[in-house]
Amino acid sequence: MEMLPLHPDACATSRMSAAYTLEALHDPVLHEQARLGLHDGRALTERLIRQAIADGHLPRIVNRRSRRTSCSR
Repeated sequence: MEMLPLHPDACATSRMSAAYTLEALHDPVLHEQARLGLHDGRALTERLIRQAIADGHLPRIVNRRSRRTSCSR
């Protein structure tokens, strides 16, 4: 596997991120916070995409199988 060269600060940040992720996997409180953050982030992204489609900034893409738009539920 090829690795991109990272500056020392980037390596330290990467290690800290990995450490927090591992801790969150085992700490129920952190796990719940991460779950909620991911859920909220996904909901915000969906709202932004729907608004961009409604405003005409993004084309509506229709799924040929279901005839539903890619962002509809």
